[in-house]
Amino acid sequence: MHRAVIIDSDDELTNTLIPELRRSAGRYDEILLVVAKATRTVLTEHIGDLDDALAWGDPSAFYQRLGFAYEGFRRYLAEQHAAGRRVHVIAEPDLAAGIDPGMHADRAAAYLAYEAVCNDTYNPYGATLT
Repeated sequence: MHRAVIIDSDDELTNTLIPELRRSAGRYDEILLVVAKATRTVLTEHIGDLDDALAWGDPSAFYQRLGFAYEGFRRYLAEQHAAGRRVHVIAEPDLAAGIDPGMHADRAAAYLAYEAVCNDTYNPYGATLT
């Protein structure tokens, strides 16, 4: 399952993701959060007893280039699947960092094209991606 969520505020972030993290903690062996530092800060104030179910990834390690991002996630999912672990990945791509402002629309379009392909690529691993 691959879902997209667009968040407009810190309140919406916590109201949307904290309940999802609680549900996922009971369903999955691990929840990998690859989110910006600001998002992590907001979430950590509200996760309480969920900390043991969460793993944190550095967005800069995944989102250097789009192809690298998807291969990094695919490799991670393949390894977890081979180990018999079910995972939920929550990733927050930064499509604008380090990009010329005139290229933001092109970068977003390229990202959406990769998103469509990754649904098929990640499907064999039984993971949920948000």
